[in-house]
Amino acid sequence: MPVDAAHGLWRFFPAPGKLLWTPREAEQHGRAWTVEELRRKSWEDLHALWWRCCRERNLLATSLAELRRAKLGFGDKEFANRDAEILRTMSSVKHALTERFYTWQDAADVARSDPEIDLAAPDGQVYRPAAVEEDEDGAGADGAWPSEAGPAPETEPETAARAGLSDKEAVR
Repeated sequence: MPVDAAHGLWRFFPAPGKLLWTPREAEQHGRAWTVEELRRKSWEDLHALWWRCCRERNLLATSLAELRRAKLGFGDKEFANRDAEILRTMSSVKHALTERFYTWQDAADVARSDPEIDLAAPDGQVYRPAAVEEDEDGAGADGAWPSEAGPAPETEPETAARAGLSDKEAVR
């Protein structure tokens, strides 16, 4: 019976037209991804890796079922080792995503306690500053310290006279 070489069910087998891996091929696989490596990956990468692991586990289950059906007597240990690595990767993906979720929850809690942040803003502008902000060091918006800003302009003639300035100098 002719079968399309691009049929989706071929993805459950090692290669199109190949029913099983040899024991040597089954032993050859990589290591599991670690949580540290996955923390740097994007959501799309983690999503793709998760479904790649699901596909790989289905491929292993198909191969193992065929081995048992044919009573070939090999492959159990190799497939179990390979499946364990895939499960470790899937556990690491879940761990990395759980960390991101808890971090997001903590950030949302901090944002809810900040009066300048409205997470439910109807116009989408979440951050609304209440006033002109100061730098971390206490400097104003112009970058000058309050003591460096200089004296306030004086308008009273008596104050200018007390400072020893003439009327012309006080006007400047």
